Amino acid sequence: MTAPSLACRFRLLVPLGEERRNNPVFGEKQQVSSLTTDEQSRATFVWTDVVSEVAESSVDVDAHRHVGDARGGLRDDGGEPLIYVVENVYIPYLGDITPPPGAAWMKIFAMGYADPTQAELWPKFAENRGYYGTDFPMRIENGIPASPFILLRSAERGLYIGVRSAEVTPLGWHIELASGVREQHG
Repeated sequence: MTAPSLACRFRLLVPLGEERRNNPVFGEKQQVSSLTTDEQSRATFVWTDVVSEVAESSVDVDAHRHVGDARGGLRDDGGEPLIYVVENVYIPYLGDITPPPGAAWMKIFAMGYADPTQAELWPKFAENRGYYGTDFPMRIENGIPASPFILLRSAERGLYIGVRSAEVTPLGWHIELASGVREQHG
């Protein structure tokens, strides 16, 4: 990662009824309400009543991020029904993944229906979604059945990202190619 500032704590999509479907909540703009640790050096961060980009007041949603055992999610601690439905949770949200030094290529590897899938991410980005309704070229891996892991790999190195829970959870892997410029000298 060459630009850690592009990483986010989390990203949520919390529609405000029928009148405002696109209501994002960005974790890096939230204030941590509490932080606890346990004897295994795991930390739990809690953000209470997160503030969205378009709502004029806070959204009645609490976000919890557990570090050390890779759990994350949302919870209603009051026992009351949530006022808002959280449609999407983006976690982890890495923000900037670059090929290893000297790599000639980088690909994504995931499970498919009957065999694995593999697609190029660099030097050419193999997008698989249309141009409408998107800000950047994107690739979404969410086959049937959903792949519980992805591997971002080059010929020599890779980054494994997976779900540790044995529960079957609907999930997808979303990758965007955001615009940017890399300077190379020499």
